[in-house]
Amino acid sequence: MSKLESLAKKVNFHIVFAKEFKVKMQGTSNGRKGKLSVLAEVIEVAPDVAIVQFSKSAGDTFLEYKGE
Repeated sequence: MSKLESLAKKVNFHIVFAKEFKVKMQGTSNGRKGKLSVLAEVIEVAPDVAIVQFSKSAGDTFLEYKGE
């Protein structure tokens, strides 16, 4: 979870909330549909193996893919 939080800071996202295995991050710039919000959920499948599932919860990804 700390790696996700440090990664969010590097790409100019801030943490909206963090629970045991979930983190909601929000971008700082407005897109066509508002700020991009992403939910990341960490699922541990083995002691040293984890899956991180990302899903868009709000906003628009157009600017992030465009590179602005």
